[in-house]
Amino acid sequence: MDCFLIQKNSEAKNQDFLKVLIFGLFCFLGVNGEKNAFADEAKGLEEVARLLKFHQPILPSQPPPDRFEKQVSLFPGSEPVLFSIPGFQSFGCGKCHKPETLIENAGKRMTGLIIRLRKVLPQVGEVPLRQYILQTYASPLLRANQFAHATFDTIRLFPRTVIIDEEIFNQETQFHEILHLTQPFIGHPNELEAYGLNIRSDPRFLFLNFPYFENVFKGFFKTEFGNMLNRFYGRDLRNIKEVPQQILQFSKPFEPETLETVAKAIKRMEPVLDEASVIIRQYPLESAYFSEQTGVRSLMLDLAAVRTLNLPAIKSSKKIVRRAFELLNQQFDKTDNTSLGYVIDRKSEALTILKYDSKVNDGIERLSLYFHFLKDRFFSENGELNLTPADTEDFNNYVSRKLENIAKMLKADGITEIEIDAGRKIILSIKKELQAKKEALGVQ
Repeated sequence: MDCFLIQKNSEAKNQDFLKVLIFGLFCFLGVNGEKNAFADEAKGLEEVARLLKFHQPILPSQPPPDRFEKQVSLFPGSEPVLFSIPGFQSFGCGKCHKPETLIENAGKRMTGLIIRLRKVLPQVGEVPLRQYILQTYASPLLRANQFAHATFDTIRLFPRTVIIDEEIFNQETQFHEILHLTQPFIGHPNELEAYGLNIRSDPRFLFLNFPYFENVFKGFFKTEFGNMLNRFYGRDLRNIKEVPQQILQFSKPFEPETLETVAKAIKRMEPVLDEASVIIRQYPLESAYFSEQTGVRSLMLDLAAVRTLNLPAIKSSKKIVRRAFELLNQQFDKTDNTSLGYVIDRKSEALTILKYDSKVNDGIERLSLYFHFLKDRFFSENGELNLTPADTEDFNNYVSRKLENIAKMLKADGITEIEIDAGRKIILSIKKELQAKKEALGVQ
């Protein structure tokens, strides 16, 4: 989501280039006011598709030799952020755009979004944004199938993402990435927290990213959410080659009354989202480990719901409750996901067995049993959350592998000095926290 004109279309007419220029300047005007288009398909989707065709990331044999850079202070007295556009001249961006204008308006967007983040999640503190790269080409650090990527004190965007963010997503992609910069570790909890920001702005993000929210939403707020999901994904979509599938899903009109109902439920769910953020930031290593070990992407939100809400009543007999807890404990004790690289949702595995061997056919009842299990497994009698891993060796190996992955990323082609410096600091911070965990557990 970066610089705009990635490649020249020799057959395009001059008036087409003029339209691209006008649209490009419009896209960089800054953060708009809130858009509410629950009932209306995004206007000009064909025009957006045409512009996306012009602004796909290049797949070069080597990175471009040129780069436009400018230091911008987002707030009075703040350290300047390095804004850069690699390949601005060599990829023809100068045909339609002035780099100063692109960077000036990108800076306005960042300022507005950081202010917005401080209002929504004041507990996240300072946003360590030191570099913003409008990347015109695909690379190991921003692959062609991605929209954007937050690395180490850095946000990378494609030109197409700027178009999509401005016309479709109301800057939510960049809002999402800004939060990633403040997170102390990696993994599913980071995405859970970031998508939790997005759903507060528009309920359609909840449908697009439902695995992070479905358990809590269905178990505590809207038991009929499964039917809503079926209707949302059962719609016939337009076939527009240049427009990604999730954009078509987001843009197609969908039951405005349902979206309004979901939006109101999300508002009631905000304390649970806030509590999940608290847990994730208090236990970053454990949150990531348990989410991957159990294969339950929503686990930290599920635990936050158990901590903050009244558990749903269960109708099952004590025998069924014991069987449910037995199955869930068996599944949650397995470490295949972290030790062997499997991707198995242990909650779904256990509840599927429960459905067939104990004839618990009511999905909401099975979900209620799951939440009661979480309380039994992860909370003490006085309500204290216990995220101490049962298999400390598996936990330590998991964190060590993540550290190795970060170290590999710091050697990737195109990595900048800012990212290397910030990445090394993150590694030291994680190692320090891991050592503290080992000492607390009496592990050498």
